[in-house]
Amino acid sequence: RQFQRAGRTLLLRQEFGPKAGTGMGIWECAEVLSEYLDKYPEIVSGRRVQELGCGGSALCSIVASLRGATAVQATDGDADVLSLARYNLDTNDAS
Repeated sequence: RQFQRAGRTLLLRQEFGPKAGTGMGIWECAEVLSEYLDKYPEIVSGRRVQELGCGGSALCSIVASLRGATAVQATDGDADVLSLARYNLDTNDAS
């Protein structure tokens, strides 16, 4: 999927299927929060940010990184989700 954030197009991969857990998709709350962080970058600019349960999209972590966070840590309890999050972070130059 594509999202317009931080003045650019973000490309995010998500996965569906019988083995894909809830963290492999992009949740609507991540879309809303990422929009908010994009609109008000002063919330994250110059700060360290930790996203608990980032899901595979890591959308909020990506936006925080692009909006000036000094460090971003995206966490999740599922190794497959973290692998997908790493892919999305790298694809959008937000690692």
